[in-house]
This record gives sequence, C-alpha cells and structure tokens, in this order.
Amino acid sequence: MIDQYLKPNVKRGAIYDAVISLVIGVLSLIPLLGCIVAPVTCLVGLILPFAIGWFVAQWGRTMPATPTPLSVSSTSPYATPAVDGAVAAGAGHLVGGLLTLVISLLFSSFFATLGASSAGEAGRAAAGLAIGAAGGVIGWIFGAIIAAIAGAIGGALYVLYSSRQSTAM
Repeated sequence: MIDQYLKPNVKRGAIYDAVISLVIGVLSLIPLLGCIVAPVTCLVGLILPFAIGWFVAQWGRTMPATPTPLSVSSTSPYATPAVDGAVAAGAGHLVGGLLTLVISLLFSSFFATLGASSAGEAGRAAAGLAIGAAGGVIGWIFGAIIAAIAGAIGGALYVLYSSRQSTAM
C-alpha cells in the first residue's frame, strides 16, 4: 500500500530533506556555532519543505509516470505533484526530526548530568529532561505536519509555474 507513494522522486526528496534537517538540527545544538548560524538555519528550515515539494514535483515530471491514488480520482494537474511533495517533505521531516530529537536528548542529558552533579539537583535535571523530551516530541509531530503541508504547496507551485512557463512560450 505504501509503495504507491514512495516513487523514486519521492524517496530522493525525502532523503535530501532528512539529511538537510539533520545537519540543521546538529548545527543548532553546538553551543557557540548554533548562535552564529542561527539565521541561516532558520531561513533554510523555513524554505526547505517548500523547496523539497518543488523539486519532487520537478523530478516527477522527468521520471516515468506512476500515478498515485489521487491522480486517478482527480482531474487536477496539481494532485500528484502536491501528494508527492507532501509525502517527501513529511517523511523527510519525520526521519530528520526524530534523529535530531534523539541527538538533542543525548546532548541535553549529558549537560544536565554535568550540571546536576555539580549543583546536587538531580530532580530538577530529570524534570527538565522530561519536559524537554515532551516538547521535542510535540514539536517533531507538528513540524512534520507543517512540512507536509508546505511540501504540498511547493509541489502545486511547481505545476503552476511550469504551466505558466509553457503558455508564455
């Protein structure tokens, strides 16, 4: 069932999204470097899902057409690229976000252990880690949903752009 959504262009887009998300997440965890590159990581993080949707739709035009269930029941030219972009951006953000969350919790637990051992407040450190983990999971889920929506918008924008380019020529 899931194989109908995982076409080669969608897999490639999801892998690119996951790798870029992981790099952005790890860069933001490094104490001084995270502050220096924060504007770049913020900008890339906002543009990434739209760009993944755009590229997945573009790559889907050059690859052999394998229809998704939406393209069968819809006459809209936006359906298949939007679904492909949403699946690629959502899956990429799920994988990249999960890896970033795990690495972030490892970093946090390391620094919380150092702080708790020097201050003698292990209870506060454990509570802080639990709250951070809960917030991280909630952000991970909502981030993937928002990325899927942005990927769908990116895929639809590519179709709109390419149709305007073809009518202008």
